[in-house]
Amino acid sequence: MAPIPLTVNEWMEGYIGFGAENYDSGFIQGVDGAQGGTTFSHSITIVMDDIDRFVDEPTHVSKVEGTIDCPALGGVRPILEGTFNMLVGEPNSGLKVMLYRMVFTDDKGKPWTMLGHKTIHNDHSFDLWPDITTLYIRLLPGEVPGPDIASTSLPGQVPPPGPNAAMGTIHISTLNAFKSAASFHSPGSNPIQAADAVAKFVAFYFQGAWQVFGKAMRVKT
Repeated sequence: MAPIPLTVNEWMEGYIGFGAENYDSGFIQGVDGAQGGTTFSHSITIVMDDIDRFVDEPTHVSKVEGTIDCPALGGVRPILEGTFNMLVGEPNSGLKVMLYRMVFTDDKGKPWTMLGHKTIHNDHSFDLWPDITTLYIRLLPGEVPGPDIASTSLPGQVPPPGPNAAMGTIHISTLNAFKSAASFHSPGSNPIQAADAVAKFVAFYFQGAWQVFGKAMRVKT
Protein backbone atom coordinates (compact mmCIF):
# COMPACT_ATOMS: atom_id res chain seq x y z
CA MET A 1 0.00 0.00 0.00
CA ALA A 2 1.27 3.45 -0.90
CA PRO A 3 2.34 5.63 2.05
CA ILE A 4 -0.23 8.15 3.29
CA PRO A 5 1.17 11.65 3.85
CA LEU A 6 0.02 14.11 6.47
CA THR A 7 0.87 17.76 7.06
CA VAL A 8 0.01 20.16 9.87
CA ASN A 9 0.81 23.85 10.30
CA GLU A 10 2.23 25.55 13.37
CA TRP A 11 2.68 29.19 14.34
CA MET A 12 4.82 30.26 17.29
CA GLU A 13 6.16 33.62 18.43
CA GLY A 14 8.15 35.07 21.28
CA TYR A 15 11.43 36.75 22.15
CA ILE A 16 15.15 36.05 22.07
CA GLY A 17 18.17 37.87 23.45
CA PHE A 18 21.51 38.00 21.66
CA GLY A 19 24.29 37.12 24.07
CA ALA A 20 21.83 35.70 26.62
CA GLU A 21 23.12 32.79 28.72
CA ASN A 22 19.79 31.01 29.26
CA TYR A 23 16.29 30.80 27.84
CA ASP A 24 14.52 32.87 30.50
CA SER A 25 16.99 35.76 30.48
CA GLY A 26 16.92 35.70 26.67
CA PHE A 27 13.14 36.04 26.67
CA ILE A 28 13.25 38.92 29.14
CA GLN A 29 16.04 40.60 27.20
CA GLY A 30 14.03 40.16 24.02
CA VAL A 31 11.01 41.92 25.50
CA ASP A 32 13.31 44.84 26.32
CA GLY A 33 14.55 45.19 22.75
CA ALA A 34 16.95 47.99 23.64
CA GLN A 35 19.19 45.42 25.36
CA GLY A 36 20.05 43.38 22.28
CA GLY A 37 16.74 41.51 22.16
CA THR A 38 14.23 40.97 19.41
CA THR A 39 11.13 39.07 18.46
CA PHE A 40 11.38 35.64 16.85
CA SER A 41 8.59 33.63 15.26
CA HIS A 42 8.05 30.80 12.85
CA SER A 43 5.29 29.81 10.45
CA ILE A 44 5.90 26.21 9.49
CA THR A 45 4.40 23.12 7.95
CA ILE A 46 5.37 19.78 9.47
CA VAL A 47 5.50 17.31 6.59
CA MET A 48 5.10 13.60 7.32
CA ASP A 49 5.63 11.73 4.06
CA ASP A 50 4.33 8.48 5.57
CA ILE A 51 2.20 8.64 8.71
CA ASP A 52 2.84 4.97 9.54
CA ARG A 53 6.61 5.41 9.37
CA PHE A 54 6.41 8.62 11.39
CA VAL A 55 4.48 6.90 14.17
CA ASP A 56 6.41 3.60 14.17
CA GLU A 57 10.03 4.72 13.94
CA PRO A 58 11.62 5.68 17.31
CA THR A 59 12.95 9.00 15.97
CA HIS A 60 9.45 10.15 14.88
CA VAL A 61 11.07 12.54 12.42
CA SER A 62 9.46 14.70 9.74
CA LYS A 63 10.49 17.56 7.48
CA VAL A 64 9.81 21.20 8.28
CA GLU A 65 9.02 23.81 5.65
CA GLY A 66 8.09 27.48 5.97
CA THR A 67 9.65 30.67 7.30
CA ILE A 68 11.14 32.26 10.39
CA ASP A 69 10.79 35.95 11.19
CA CYS A 70 13.55 37.68 13.13
CA PRO A 71 13.96 41.45 12.59
CA ALA A 72 17.57 41.34 13.81
CA LEU A 73 18.45 38.88 11.03
CA GLY A 74 16.57 40.48 8.17
CA GLY A 75 12.91 39.76 8.90
CA VAL A 76 11.08 36.92 7.18
CA ARG A 77 13.52 34.27 5.94
CA PRO A 78 12.77 30.94 4.22
CA ILE A 79 13.72 27.72 6.01
CA LEU A 80 16.29 26.00 3.82
CA GLU A 81 16.43 22.76 5.79
CA GLY A 82 14.30 21.69 8.72
CA THR A 83 13.42 18.67 10.83
CA PHE A 84 11.01 17.92 13.66
CA ASN A 85 11.14 14.98 16.08
CA MET A 86 7.93 14.39 18.00
CA LEU A 87 7.69 12.88 21.48
CA VAL A 88 10.98 11.01 21.50
CA GLY A 89 12.30 9.29 24.61
CA GLU A 90 12.00 6.09 26.59
CA PRO A 91 8.37 4.84 26.80
CA ASN A 92 8.14 4.87 30.63
CA SER A 93 10.68 7.52 31.53
CA GLY A 94 8.17 10.22 32.44
CA LEU A 95 9.88 12.51 29.95
CA LYS A 96 9.33 13.18 26.26
CA VAL A 97 10.93 15.84 24.10
CA MET A 98 10.05 17.46 20.79
CA LEU A 99 13.04 18.65 18.82
CA TYR A 100 13.18 21.36 16.14
CA ARG A 101 16.00 22.24 13.76
CA MET A 102 15.75 24.97 11.13
CA VAL A 103 18.53 26.29 8.89
CA PHE A 104 18.14 29.69 7.23
CA THR A 105 20.23 32.61 6.05
CA ASP A 106 20.05 36.21 7.18
CA ASP A 107 19.65 39.16 4.83
CA LYS A 108 23.41 39.19 4.25
CA GLY A 109 23.51 35.53 3.20
CA LYS A 110 25.05 34.26 6.44
CA PRO A 111 23.74 30.82 7.50
CA TRP A 112 22.11 30.32 10.89
CA THR A 113 20.61 27.35 12.70
CA MET A 114 17.71 27.48 15.13
CA LEU A 115 17.65 24.54 17.54
CA GLY A 116 14.71 24.14 19.87
CA HIS A 117 13.00 21.72 22.22
CA LYS A 118 9.72 21.25 24.02
CA THR A 119 9.92 19.24 27.22
CA ILE A 120 6.91 17.09 28.13
CA HIS A 121 7.32 15.91 31.70
CA ASN A 122 5.29 15.17 34.81
CA ASP A 123 6.21 17.49 37.66
CA HIS A 124 3.21 16.40 39.75
CA SER A 125 0.83 18.86 38.15
CA PHE A 126 -1.14 18.49 34.93
CA ASP A 127 0.80 21.06 32.92
CA LEU A 128 0.54 19.47 29.48
CA TRP A 129 -0.70 22.70 27.86
CA PRO A 130 2.31 24.89 28.77
CA ASP A 131 4.62 21.97 27.96
CA ILE A 132 3.33 21.55 24.41
CA THR A 133 3.00 25.27 23.68
CA THR A 134 6.44 26.47 24.86
CA LEU A 135 9.52 26.03 22.66
CA TYR A 136 12.95 26.80 24.13
CA ILE A 137 15.21 27.98 21.32
CA ARG A 138 18.77 28.98 20.63
CA LEU A 139 20.38 30.41 17.52
CA LEU A 140 23.83 29.34 16.39
CA PRO A 141 25.89 30.72 13.51
CA GLY A 142 26.42 28.36 10.58
CA GLU A 143 24.77 25.06 9.68
CA VAL A 144 24.71 23.08 12.94
CA PRO A 145 23.54 19.44 12.94
CA GLY A 146 21.77 19.32 16.32
CA PRO A 147 19.80 18.02 18.16
CA ASP A 148 19.12 20.66 20.79
CA ILE A 149 19.21 18.20 23.72
CA ALA A 150 20.21 14.55 24.02
CA SER A 151 17.66 11.74 23.73
CA THR A 152 18.05 7.98 24.00
CA SER A 153 15.94 7.73 20.84
CA LEU A 154 18.67 9.54 18.90
CA PRO A 155 21.79 7.47 19.66
CA GLY A 156 25.07 9.02 18.66
CA GLN A 157 23.63 12.50 18.16
CA VAL A 158 25.25 14.94 20.58
CA PRO A 159 23.92 18.47 21.19
CA PRO A 160 26.32 21.17 19.96
CA PRO A 161 28.20 22.96 22.77
CA GLY A 162 27.67 26.41 21.29
CA PRO A 163 28.50 29.21 21.50
CA ASN A 164 24.90 30.32 21.30
CA ALA A 165 24.38 33.61 19.55
CA ALA A 166 20.93 34.04 21.09
CA MET A 167 18.50 32.23 23.38
CA GLY A 168 14.85 32.64 24.32
CA THR A 169 11.38 31.09 24.22
CA ILE A 170 8.48 31.19 21.77
CA HIS A 171 4.89 30.13 22.33
CA ILE A 172 1.72 28.98 20.59
CA SER A 173 -1.24 31.22 21.30
CA THR A 174 -4.64 29.67 21.98
CA LEU A 175 -5.95 31.00 18.67
CA ASN A 176 -3.03 29.54 16.74
CA ALA A 177 -3.45 26.22 18.54
CA PHE A 178 -7.00 25.98 17.18
CA LYS A 179 -5.76 27.02 13.72
CA SER A 180 -3.13 24.30 13.88
CA ALA A 181 -5.67 21.66 14.89
CA ALA A 182 -7.78 22.62 11.86
CA SER A 183 -4.86 22.59 9.42
CA PHE A 184 -4.34 18.86 8.87
CA HIS A 185 -4.01 17.96 5.21
CA SER A 186 -3.29 14.67 3.45
CA PRO A 187 -2.41 15.55 -0.14
CA GLY A 188 -3.40 12.94 -2.72
CA SER A 189 -5.42 10.88 -0.25
CA ASN A 190 -9.11 10.10 -0.32
CA PRO A 191 -11.30 11.22 2.62
CA ILE A 192 -11.11 7.85 4.38
CA GLN A 193 -7.32 7.71 4.11
CA ALA A 194 -7.02 11.32 5.31
CA ALA A 195 -9.24 10.69 8.33
CA ASP A 196 -7.26 7.55 9.17
CA ALA A 197 -3.97 9.48 8.96
CA VAL A 198 -5.23 12.18 11.34
CA ALA A 199 -6.55 9.51 13.73
CA LYS A 200 -3.13 7.81 13.82
CA PHE A 201 -1.40 11.11 14.50
CA VAL A 202 -3.80 12.06 17.31
CA ALA A 203 -3.62 8.58 18.86
CA PHE A 204 0.18 8.74 18.85
CA TYR A 205 0.11 12.22 20.36
CA PHE A 206 -2.16 11.27 23.23
CA GLN A 207 -0.41 7.95 23.81
CA GLY A 208 2.82 9.89 24.34
CA ALA A 209 1.11 12.30 26.71
CA TRP A 210 -0.44 9.40 28.64
CA GLN A 211 2.99 7.77 29.08
CA VAL A 212 4.11 10.96 30.82
CA PHE A 213 1.01 11.98 32.75
CA GLY A 214 -0.97 8.73 33.06
CA LYS A 215 0.72 7.57 36.24
CA ALA A 216 -0.52 10.70 38.00
CA MET A 217 -4.15 9.88 37.17
CA ARG A 218 -6.45 8.08 39.56
CA VAL A 219 -9.52 6.41 38.11
CA LYS A 220 -12.22 5.22 40.49
CA THR A 221 -13.71 1.78 39.81
